[in-house]
Amino acid sequence: MKKNGLAYYLKGEIMYRFFGEERQENHIFLNKEDSHHLMQVLRHNPGDLVETIWNGELFLCRIEGGDPRGLRLQILEEKEIEQDEGTLILCQGIGKGSKMDTVVQKAVELGASRIIPFFSIRSVVRPTDKDDKKTCRLREIARAAAMQSKSPRIPEVEDFQDLKQLTGKISGQILIAYENQAQESLYEVFQTLDKNKPVYLFIGPEGGFEEEEVEALLQKGGKSIRLGQRILRTETAGMVLLTLLQYSFGGME
Repeated sequence: MKKNGLAYYLKGEIMYRFFGEERQENHIFLNKEDSHHLMQVLRHNPGDLVETIWNGELFLCRIEGGDPRGLRLQILEEKEIEQDEGTLILCQGIGKGSKMDTVVQKAVELGASRIIPFFSIRSVVRPTDKDDKKTCRLREIARAAAMQSKSPRIPEVEDFQDLKQLTGKISGQILIAYENQAQESLYEVFQTLDKNKPVYLFIGPEGGFEEEEVEALLQKGGKSIRLGQRILRTETAGMVLLTLLQYSFGGME
């Protein structure tokens, strides 16, 4: 089906979404990587329509053409931007290999607003001088996942942190996936949550949490929960918890 023109948009066809790099008056510019993806991979042409987010606002744009800065898009109209239900912050124990890549990608798709990777006592992976490069890669993955899933924003991926220091900085609604010390049922815990306030979701690394780490989080007002009868992998547990919370908060409707 021909993509050009407003009729394509009005018929409800799939509209790709990008995040603008720069704006000048009635034009938004994409970066060179996104420009290449839009024109060479998705096979769009001048005149085609795309959604573009700039400074938290969503616009319907028409592709005008190339520019030294990247593709130039003409703003046609501002659109109402959808908002996620709740502010879900995934605090994820760093796993081996490419596990964090998968966690970040899927967490963004499932509506996490922020992702905080951490080292803990039982972490197999330890801090190295390459952590900054790993963080940059994870942020690129988050950006790509936000565009693919049509997220209203690019979730922040924070620098790798020590769990003890992280525990000292946070407060509020805290859930800890810990099979050895579940205090209440998932249903009971979810009933107490306020979706208008941030919820921190703590998932341990491959080796799990030490009891002292869980106790420290409980002292900050956290609640330990059990995700069913099975023991889930570290890269699975966060996705299950995010999905359940999205459903509980109405984000799956």
